[in-house]
Amino acid sequence: MPLLFYSLVSFALLGALIQVVFVSKAFPWDVILITHLFQHPVQGLMFKFLYFITLFANTETVVTLLIFMIASALVRKVCRFEVALLTLNVAIAAVVEKLIKHQFARSRPLTTLKHVYLSTYSFPSGHAMLAVCFYGLFFYFLARRFPDYRQPIQMFAVLFAIMIGVSRFMLKVHYISDVLGGYLVAVPILCFSLFLYGRNKVNESA
Repeated sequence: MPLLFYSLVSFALLGALIQVVFVSKAFPWDVILITHLFQHPVQGLMFKFLYFITLFANTETVVTLLIFMIASALVRKVCRFEVALLTLNVAIAAVVEKLIKHQFARSRPLTTLKHVYLSTYSFPSGHAMLAVCFYGLFFYFLARRFPDYRQPIQMFAVLFAIMIGVSRFMLKVHYISDVLGGYLVAVPILCFSLFLYGRNKVNESA
């Protein structure tokens, strides 16, 4: 029930965000905040830190980690279902992201920033989606594996996801609503995988 509730809330908030940003066009913070960042861009060590953080949610990074996890699960014959769910999560996120991006076809605030990965369209942020879909599920499994450290792991997972989203915004490759949209799209996908994981655990214990 909580997973369904979180999914419905995310869908409702996503609908409201789309209404405000794309239909009513009554979300001034996108322009206000991105204009401020263009006038006062991050530089030096802060830029390098944000760029480092954003690399974690690059498609290349996530796919590389998945390949390593799949190989390890096959060789060691452990955590196969968990790795399969992580792979499914990323696959669903990739398809949903592509469909939504082409549906709204929103241009990015900046398309010439060097050293930062850019796809064609801006909404929703794929990095924000992977921060929730991939790393959220990964840290969930990690917390179950180490229950004594569950709370610190959960706190770090939330902070990590926020940092990835903030990095995309601060690097001026996304509007703030793109990042929020990415989070909201990703939550139901994550909930679906958690539901499948719970059902699998029930079947194993039966």
